[in-house]
Amino acid sequence: MRLTAAVFLVVSALVFIRPDPVEAWSSSDAAVLLIEHGTWQTWPANTPSDTAVDSSGNSYITGSIREASDCCGNGFDVYVSKVNSSGNIVWTKVFETVPGGVGFFTHSGDDEGKAITVDSSGNVYITGLYRSTVDFDPGLGTMELTNMGSGLHYDIFIVKLDSSGNLVWAKSVGVNGQDFVEDIAVDSSGNVYVTGFIGRENNDFDPGPGTVTLPFNGNWATNDQ
Repeated sequence: MRLTAAVFLVVSALVFIRPDPVEAWSSSDAAVLLIEHGTWQTWPANTPSDTAVDSSGNSYITGSIREASDCCGNGFDVYVSKVNSSGNIVWTKVFETVPGGVGFFTHSGDDEGKAITVDSSGNVYITGLYRSTVDFDPGLGTMELTNMGSGLHYDIFIVKLDSSGNLVWAKSVGVNGQDFVEDIAVDSSGNVYVTGFIGRENNDFDPGPGTVTLPFNGNWATNDQ
């Protein structure tokens, strides 16, 4: 995958990095700063959604960024950044819309990282929304997931990266309707929990009162209690 030349840093709205405070967008708890030609500046074309901090003080940020691909710059891709405790960028990964895939010409930009968390081993878990065909492998490999609603509605993605930002697995959740995700958490056994809603449109996603967990290997497990 190809990244743009710019580097991005997201900091908490309560952190001061220059004499005047950096205020966050009203819908976020973080602000994006673009380091370009040695200067700091906010860049409204990029929107942070969530941050997480590990036990070593590294920060992890996800949100949406103006599309990294050359052809369809009208929309946004999902980005994930890791920043160490000194404020230095460790890595930034972008999940890009696949050229010619679902939603490439009409809804190619409506992809967004919504929530992020990290486990005790430094693995990073991201969930968000997409309505296109997206390559969720930020490295040299390919892991394409395609929106089930032909780009007309959001589907939910769940991605696990290792501490170096390499893809471990990626999963999609959704039906032919509008789906939304709000938050993500991981327990000490590596099970992943997400919350949101599914736009069913004649699809019975889970008719019972049970909970659905995602074990460490990315396979669904259901506990109907």
